[in-house]
Amino acid sequence: MKISFLLLLILTYAVSVTAQQTTGEIPVVKTDYLKKSRKQQTAAWLLLGGGFAFTATGILVASNELSNNLVNIFNPEEQKSSTASTVLLVTGAAAMVGSIPLFIASSNNKKRGENISVFLKKESGPVLQHLSFINLSYPAIAIKLDF
Repeated sequence: MKISFLLLLILTYAVSVTAQQTTGEIPVVKTDYLKKSRKQQTAAWLLLGGGFAFTATGILVASNELSNNLVNIFNPEEQKSSTASTVLLVTGAAAMVGSIPLFIASSNNKKRGENISVFLKKESGPVLQHLSFINLSYPAIAIKLDF
């Protein structure tokens, strides 16, 4: 009896853990796609601008270090490493390259958002009435996705 009760508790717990909650809402609508597109485009422009600023700063730091190294070419004691400029250049270039997929995703989401349309249309279906079938018209909500 104890084993069957324990087994019943385990099965009840397993069913409640794996059950899904469903909502009656349409999960993705036109405004969701357009909002997502705007956010992705803003993030892409920030990455592109930040990457450009980092790259420009890295170039300026590298040119300053290069001019200092050219002046001190005959003084071997003051050889400096250019890790700061390298880090800035690589980080800036990676940020600029990382903005490209965001621009592409933004464009795709904008197209999806513009291609969704919701409208009412008139449907008809057979209904049994007085031992015969008749076509009864009723309004229906339709969602059109052009992908």
